Amino acid sequence: MEKNRMDLAFALARTAQKLCEAPGGCKLILAGTCTVLGALHLDKNETKEAYACLNEARVLREEEVKNGRLAEYDPRLANSYSDLAASATALERYNEAVDLNHRSIEIRQMKPEIQIQMLSLTYHNLGTSLAKLGKVDEARVALEESLRISKERSDSSLQEHAM
Repeated sequence: MEKNRMDLAFALARTAQKLCEAPGGCKLILAGTCTVLGALHLDKNETKEAYACLNEARVLREEEVKNGRLAEYDPRLANSYSDLAASATALERYNEAVDLNHRSIEIRQMKPEIQIQMLSLTYHNLGTSLAKLGKVDEARVALEESLRISKERSDSSLQEHAM
């Protein structure tokens, strides 16, 4: 993203963040804003800042689950864990990335039909983190599961199009 557009994106996200932090602000909007800021920081290789923003988004979404305003299987919650795992990986915190990917998978498996592609991707990311830790056998299992899900998805898509 070119510098001017990146600066504008940061300014917009920070404005939204300030609005949401005001009394009566919506935590889910704030969580979304934190996610955008985290992604922007990752894009600029500002990994510590990215991690802080993405962790705040995860915490906010977890609070909304506890308050009954977000379903425990909501893809946004699973994405919070996946995004945070990517940030932990960028910080070379592979054990943490493994734990975060496992949590994302647990959430996605509650309703796999609504997030099957992301479930496959999360298994792939888990396998990558495990490989970084030298846990080759566990990595292979995770990567094979990613491939199985992708193939299953492809096969069902082909059957749908043939009908």
